[in-house]
Amino acid sequence: MWSSDDIALEVEEAEHPTLIATAVTPAGTVTLIAEAEMRGRTLWLRRAHIQGLSPGALGRAGLNALAAKFLEESDAEALVVEGSHRTTGANPGRPPRPFRYPHERRATSDRRPD
Repeated sequence: MWSSDDIALEVEEAEHPTLIATAVTPAGTVTLIAEAEMRGRTLWLRRAHIQGLSPGALGRAGLNALAAKFLEESDAEALVVEGSHRTTGANPGRPPRPFRYPHERRATSDRRPD
């Protein structure tokens, strides 16, 4: 898929702990708004909203490349993205499953913060 050099990531803090991240990828531009928290060596992005591309445009490989870029920029070992409750689309009113990267390692710091 894409290398780290193929993705430009700009992260700004809106109002602590909320951040706005804009990623320019070969597939287009994606904007993410989430509450960020470092727990041990794991970066948690909670109540995440992602916009900018049509559904499925990144695919799993694109999401993995984007997650790897977040890890590189944040100097974290793992990333957990928890989406906010959906208002439309598949399963409105329910949050999507958490996205964990890397998939093969789940340290104790990967447990959901209280």
